[in-house]
Amino acid sequence: MKKLALFLVLFLLTSVFSVSVAQLSPQIINVHGRQSISLNGLWRTIVDPYESGYWGYHGAPHGDVAMERLSFLTRLTEKVRLLDPVRLVGAAMEKHEVKPGVMTVEDPLTQLMDVLSFNQYVGWYDGLPEKCDHVNWTFDVQKPVIISEFGGGALYGKRGDKTERFTEDFQEDLYVKSVEMMKRIPGLAGVTPWILKDFRSPRRLLPGVQDDFNRKGLVSDKGEKKLAFFVMQKWYSEIKKNAESAESNKAQKRK
Repeated sequence: MKKLALFLVLFLLTSVFSVSVAQLSPQIINVHGRQSISLNGLWRTIVDPYESGYWGYHGAPHGDVAMERLSFLTRLTEKVRLLDPVRLVGAAMEKHEVKPGVMTVEDPLTQLMDVLSFNQYVGWYDGLPEKCDHVNWTFDVQKPVIISEFGGGALYGKRGDKTERFTEDFQEDLYVKSVEMMKRIPGLAGVTPWILKDFRSPRRLLPGVQDDFNRKGLVSDKGEKKLAFFVMQKWYSEIKKNAESAESNKAQKRK
């Protein structure tokens, strides 16, 4: 209940909204001319929205938190669109398993966003890589789907069985299975592996493996490509080839 009260206070405080705008505004303004920035990210869910019914889903008794959160983010979305009326707006929401093997995103925030974007770590934080083989996705909202984060960690050069966490072999297998699962996602428009390169993170303390680094990178902190890098390279090449083939077919029909 203390967490619920804290979230409610944060969403109600005018100063919190002002700070949020102050943080977002320069980031949005400074990237106006950068073509590599395709959308503006509004929010990252910081707790599991289904744990203890934080946002009031499924008849949970915390509707005041849900309403204040939605009101807060609605105002923030409007501000973002005023600052940048061109780029799409998304948020890193959370997936939810509605029944074994079926996942979705159930968040009123989906109605505000231009894309249906969410983090998914099936096979890393949620079960083992084999779970990817049995998961399908369904969505009530018909919008382009963006996977804002997915993946798992590996120490470059650490080899072993594909069932051993933090080996390149485990990470490679996770990526192979994740790609096949994501190919089944209806409306999939893009994915963002988390992350391209290992980076410093004082919360990652596993001795001899993490050593104050987040090891989810496809590339080590020294620029060395892990096995999973080539899984994504292969998929991106296939996507490019299929797009070029489709465009060629369209050109032929126009002749």
